[in-house]
Order: sequence, then structure tokens, then C-alpha cells
Amino acid sequence: MNKKVVLLASGGLDSTTMAYWLLKNKIDFIPLFIKYGQHCVETEFNTLETVLPTGYADKIEIIDISDVYQHSKWSCYIYLDTKLRPN
Repeated sequence: MNKKVVLLASGGLDSTTMAYWLLKNKIDFIPLFIKYGQHCVETEFNTLETVLPTGYADKIEIIDISDVYQHSKWSCYIYLDTKLRPN
């Protein structure tokens, strides 16, 4: 493998599929996991470790940006409708 890329990886279907596609196409990758304050971070990370191709769980890089959203007025809202947005 002579190409190397960074794969934004969550353990979900999209990033898992991309990990195996990269491997199939002989493109080496670094899985990048971002902690942004999600409530299920441990489950998400554990899933990622489980679903990555063999040998890649040990290569996971983690960036923690949870402090960016920690005191944000946007951090506690799910926007199903624009009327729910805080002022």
C-alpha cells in the first residue's frame, strides 16, 4: 500500500464500509474518531474498535473537541423544527 488517507470513523455503516473499501483498494488509512460531546461516545468508540478491519483498531487516533460545545446554547437541542432553536 503506497497511498495513505485519514478516515473519519464512527463505527457506523458509512465509515465501516469506507474502511473495507479502502482496504480492498490497497489504500492504507488512519481511523480518526472525534469526541464532540455525544452522549453515546463509549458505545460508539467500542463499536468502532469491533468493526474495523483486523489491525486497524490499534491505529485509531482520537481528537476531543467536546469542550467546544460544552457550554454552547446549541448543545442540548435536537432540531426537528426551526421553532425549537433557542434565541
